[in-house]
Order: sequence, then C-alpha cells, then structure tokens
Amino acid sequence: MVIHSARPQAAGTTQNNPLKTNGPKNPDPSMTTITDSPADGTATASSLDFSRPIGDQIPVILDGYRRVDNITDATLASYREHYRDARITKEDIFFYVYALLHHPEYRERYEDDLKKMLPHIPRAAGFHTYASVGRELADLHVNYEQVEPYPSVQEEASLHAPADPWERYRIGERKMRFPKLGRRDKDFTRLEYNEYAILVGIPEQAQQYTISGRSPLDWVIDRYYVKTDKASGIVNDPNDFLREQGRPDAVVDLIKRLVTVSMRTQELLATLPALEIPEGK
Repeated sequence: MVIHSARPQAAGTTQNNPLKTNGPKNPDPSMTTITDSPADGTATASSLDFSRPIGDQIPVILDGYRRVDNITDATLASYREHYRDARITKEDIFFYVYALLHHPEYRERYEDDLKKMLPHIPRAAGFHTYASVGRELADLHVNYEQVEPYPSVQEEASLHAPADPWERYRIGERKMRFPKLGRRDKDFTRLEYNEYAILVGIPEQAQQYTISGRSPLDWVIDRYYVKTDKASGIVNDPNDFLREQGRPDAVVDLIKRLVTVSMRTQELLATLPALEIPEGK
C-alpha cells in the first residue's frame, strides 16, 4: 500500500520528500525513513509513503496539477493551538513526526501497535526540539552520499592485491562479510570487502542504527554482489555501478559515508527529550 497525494514537483527541487514508514508486514514495522524520490508505485504492503508539504516556491497550479499539502490546515491549527505557538508551520509538523517516529522510546512503547496499524502520532512535549532534530535527520538521510566519510574507517590491502584499482576493488559473487569471532559472534569493526581489501576501524555502534531490521552496512552486504536471477538469467553486476561512477572504489567510499550516517543518526537521537505525552494526546 502506498499513501500519498498527487502533486507536482518542479525540476531541481528537494521539497517533495516522501516519508516512508514500514507497514505491519515488515520485520521492523517501527522503522521510518525519508527519500528524495516521490512514490513510484514500487512500495508494497510492507511500506507506507507519506509525502511532505510542498514549498511555496512551487506554483499552486503546475502542468495542470494542483498542489496539495498532505498536512491539512485543520491539523496545522490544532498543533498551533495545542502548543500555543502560531509560528508552527506544516514543515515543522512534518519534521516533528519524522523525529518522533525515530525516538527509541516511542518505537518501544508502540511496538505492538505498529505491527497492526498506522503509527499513532501523539503531541509530545518539546515540539521544537523534535522538529529541529527531524530536519537534521532528514537532511542526513536524504543526502547520505554527501556526508563526510567516517574518519576511523580505513582500508587494509592484502599483499597480493592487484595494482590495477579496478581489479583491486572488483566485487565478486561472494557477499561482503564481517569476520566471525567463534561460532556465533562477528567482528563488526572489520568488513571483508573482497579477497583483496578489508575495511577496518568501523565502530561497533554503527550496527545499532537499523532500517527494517538491518543496519546500512547490512543493506550494502545484501545488495552489492554479483547475482544471476535463476528465472530470467539476468545478471545483477554492481561493477557496472562502479564504472558508471567512474570510481573503482565507489562502494568503499559509500560504506565509509554510511558509517557516518549511522553514527550521526544515533548522536541526534540522543539529543531528543524523554518521551512525555500529555494524557489523551
């Protein structure tokens, strides 16, 4: 199921960022993310899509379509009345919701409900703190490719690593992996990229931020390896992505930036106030 409103989007703008929250069928129904792409019909019952209000710089009428804000005037009025602040905007409410849905205490308190229904959005104390943190989270998650690589994450090359960088960073059929520590545990500070390169210096805490039950690095592991679809015979080769980027180390660079996203997300969430919800709100 995808929930959104038809709305125009001017080329080159970043004002139309859908907020995606996992549906009841998802392994982690409490998790929410934001994207820079409008709903494209690919979401399923495991995800729900809520588009943000559109900025004033986009015309009310564009190519025959009328701009529609997903946060209604009535909702805006009720928030202003509750918080006794006429300066609150619809975008403030959007980012408040984004931060609230990330709050660890919120996710724990409403875990059972989130498995069965849409998220309940209470009016928690500290609205402007949530809105401010939500803005930073959204910017971090949408622009993850522009953040700085995490400084402690470095590469170690094997003695027999090829001099040609395209061969040294080539991705094969074997998935990247965290080395095992005994039978059950893994060393999450090291990531075996391929037979030639290992990424070291990854903070263990980077695994604590998860999206649909997996950390950003887990998503990289599951996505970036050569795989052939048995039914169609189509080969999914991430080395094509490296060539498109013109960088043999593009995925290595992405991994370093995703560590920054994980760590910064947790730092921002730690600044949220304790979850205080007035009775009946």
